[in-house]
Amino acid sequence: MSQPRVEAATPGGGRSTPSSEKDLSFAVDPAARGQEVSVKHLTKTKPDAARLWEVRVSQLTLRLVAHPRTICPGARPHLNTSELGHWGKLWQDPIQAASACPGQGEGAPGNLVALGQRQLCLVLSAQVKHLELQLEDCEQRWQRRFEDAKRQEDAGHARMELQCRYLEAELDRCKEVHASEMRHFQEQKRLLVQSHTTEVEDARREERRKAQAEIEKVKSDCRLELEEQQRKHERSVSIVKQQSDIEAESLRRAHTGEHHLTKLVEQVQGSVAEVERLSKRVDTDKSLEWSVRERQLEAREKNARELEAQLTRQSKEVEQQRRRLPWPEVLRGDTY
Repeated sequence: MSQPRVEAATPGGGRSTPSSEKDLSFAVDPAARGQEVSVKHLTKTKPDAARLWEVRVSQLTLRLVAHPRTICPGARPHLNTSELGHWGKLWQDPIQAASACPGQGEGAPGNLVALGQRQLCLVLSAQVKHLELQLEDCEQRWQRRFEDAKRQEDAGHARMELQCRYLEAELDRCKEVHASEMRHFQEQKRLLVQSHTTEVEDARREERRKAQAEIEKVKSDCRLELEEQQRKHERSVSIVKQQSDIEAESLRRAHTGEHHLTKLVEQVQGSVAEVERLSKRVDTDKSLEWSVRERQLEAREKNARELEAQLTRQSKEVEQQRRRLPWPEVLRGDTY
């Protein structure tokens, strides 16, 4: 009987390498790993049952090779053979276990052939049992690890979802805080602009009030000075007239004659001329004083107008500087 070709399925869904191309050194009997066997020709004459057992061992070996947690080729099995009882004894020393069976004779050749066949069957059975236990253990461990990995992955997904929800909530909170801060900054900007406009208007009104008060003061001082000069002029004229009248009366009384009268008339005329001259001089002085006062008043009014123009120009410059000044600096200046 020819040995059938056995192929095992891989975890990815494909086919594994055939048994003829696999390194199955870890699944052979102990005699193939260096133990001494007295009858060497027993391995060359394998019956059909032995070949079937060998096919079964090859299938289990291929399943172990295709498994994710298979053992390394050439390594000893990780199971304790003492736990297998009779199978462990066959695995450790198959020749001694086979020779211990009843009905075997050490000197007969037929018994040796039967002994070799039984030994091969027992070894293959032990190998099959051991590989089945090892495969079951590997499958259980792989299943546990798969479940652990799945639980960890689910926990990771749950943590990521919680983190995503937390980050979304944090983003919403940051957006609300940013919106409130922007509203606060806009309100501060509006209040700052309003306060600056109010200060500029107050400064303009105050400067206008001061200029108007100074102009009124200059006008009142000039008017008082003019009235005082007018009173002085009238008093001086009245004094001169009184003196001339007294002198004329005294001259009339002293000189009764025509000559005296002529002299008196001449004196009176001279006095009148002197009075007129003094009046003209007083009028001239008064006109000069008035023109001087007028020039002083005009100069003060001109100074007031220049001061008002300068105040207007400075207000415009302040307004232009305020417009050129960036708002963050204004806010920092207001904060400090």
